Amino acid sequence: MNLFNKIVERAVDRVIDRRLADVKKIQPKEGYNSTEAIRGALFHWVLVPFNGIPVWCKLRCLNQTQLESCGAVTLINLLQDATANVVPSPKDMIGIRNTQEEICRQVLINPSFDEIMKIITGEDLIVARTTAELEDLKKIDPKTLPASKRKELEEELFRLELAVAYLLPEDALGFLTSWALGQDVSDIKKVSEDQYLRAAILAEKGGDNPTDHINGCFVDRDKGDMDMCAWNVLAQHRERNKKGSERNWVGGGK
Repeated sequence: MNLFNKIVERAVDRVIDRRLADVKKIQPKEGYNSTEAIRGALFHWVLVPFNGIPVWCKLRCLNQTQLESCGAVTLINLLQDATANVVPSPKDMIGIRNTQEEICRQVLINPSFDEIMKIITGEDLIVARTTAELEDLKKIDPKTLPASKRKELEEELFRLELAVAYLLPEDALGFLTSWALGQDVSDIKKVSEDQYLRAAILAEKGGDNPTDHINGCFVDRDKGDMDMCAWNVLAQHRERNKKGSERNWVGGGK
């Protein structure tokens, strides 16, 4: 039987109390709220994709302390765009996966992260094939390959090593991380660069924080990221203006 069908069966068998699935969302006040307050309950039954197959899972809303203990991650596009052209190093990729996996470990209640890992390691043929493929590639001596092929081999080895080390599918990792951070309930992605710049200027003049000048509904953990982003936008704005003022213009006038 397919691995994820078994996960579905185990999860659905425990979906007895439908009251949890029917909890009415509380409309939080404007400002910074915990994900639990925004979603209206601590636990929720949510369809989570596992290699494209939706699985009912009971998830827990994580508080700010729990999220920050998992590692550094942000939902702000402006902060992500700053490193968009930088290829993550293997160390960076491992750090990202470690953070995502720890978030999944804490957010998954039923089935739990450990229960899913037990099923995968015990019965998943895909993992077995990936492991076998990895072992075969490790037998290849890089010195016997041309330089261009060595790089391809290194990249493929690392990809397979990630797949074996982090067994949750990428779509599940991404979904659970976004859900835990409250991406679907926070207004954080609606804040523009101009809004961050204006908020930073007002905060500088008023001696407070940029987030004191940004309206909307946000997860409490967003506050630190938003303040950092706003100050960064202001610094970049001033740097651009400084460079522009240093140009030597040559024209036909006096």
